[in-house]
Amino acid sequence: MSKKFFSTAIVSLCLLAIASTAFAQRGGRMIASNRRDGTDVRTAFREIVAPASKSTVKVICGGRDCALGTIVSNDGWIVTKYSELRDKIVCMTNDRRQYAATVVGYEPKFDLALLKIDATGLKPADWADDANSPAVGEFVATSSASSDVPQAIGVISTPKREIPHRAGILGVVLDDSNPGGAKIVEVSSESGADQAGLKPGDIVIRVDETPIRNKDTMISTIRNFKPLDIVEVRVKRADQEMNFSVTLKGMNELGPVSRSDRMNAMGGTLSKRSADFPSVIQHDTVLKPSDCGGPLVDLSGKVVGINIARAGRTESYAVPADRVRALLPDLESGKLAPKYPLPGAVVKKTEEVKTEKSTDEKKQDDSKSRDTSTE
Repeated sequence: MSKKFFSTAIVSLCLLAIASTAFAQRGGRMIASNRRDGTDVRTAFREIVAPASKSTVKVICGGRDCALGTIVSNDGWIVTKYSELRDKIVCMTNDRRQYAATVVGYEPKFDLALLKIDATGLKPADWADDANSPAVGEFVATSSASSDVPQAIGVISTPKREIPHRAGILGVVLDDSNPGGAKIVEVSSESGADQAGLKPGDIVIRVDETPIRNKDTMISTIRNFKPLDIVEVRVKRADQEMNFSVTLKGMNELGPVSRSDRMNAMGGTLSKRSADFPSVIQHDTVLKPSDCGGPLVDLSGKVVGINIARAGRTESYAVPADRVRALLPDLESGKLAPKYPLPGAVVKKTEEVKTEKSTDEKKQDDSKSRDTSTE
């Protein structure tokens, strides 16, 4: 009999006992502490998850919790979720020690970042060796950075799969009546365009290196980018040309629009980036975006993946352990240099590019011309 089977049997019996007691005590009604995300149920997994908890850190950005992190070496290398990061980064270990952290590497396909802290004697994650684990229907747990009791419990929903690309959104409504560009007629509140300073009436003439001829060109160009990408947008405003750095957002950040979006939004805040992953483990654990970046553990206590996104009401993703381990050498080597500014930074518009001299400049030129003529 395998250790995993034995662990599964024990946990199942514990859950059955907890549920039976809850129903008996409350006349058939399940009380909150005995639900799957309740304290009693999570405590049943304590012995299994305790070792992984010592490999989990809390990632604090600008004084607020932004993610969890997974220790991958005893000398201070930590993997976490990149898109939740912002300056200043501090990591708090399971024993509540705090260390300043720097971003050393960034892997965009999986939205992973590698942090470095000045520490030794840490406990690295105990990775699972089976690339086919975990199987559909198995219990998994998300370890906590501050307790041996897991952060949350879930069940594997589907076999490993790819999550397709979702286009980033600029957050504007366009009018195609203006030749030689795409005219903005409306800017969505809190969109990347709004935060960067784009306004109705601006005519977009270039996105990065692509000239924008009309509305269709603009739409097809933006669709090549994904949420959190930063694009340089050049517009014509009155008699000036101006450049703006715009951080694209996902649909879930601009408000739900479909029935599926509305249902997902009812379950809580989703991760800023929740799609476009080459391979994920999907489970139904209810996580917060700030719970991502930490270890996902099976019932043998092994780390099977790194939680990378809360994508729906009952849909969370983890990067499989074998994919994370394969990326570590390049992340540590500096080949995958981090992107700056970090995603949480406020991107300010660049300086205006004038195409015509101002009235004051013209007056100064006229004055200089008169002075020269009298010499």
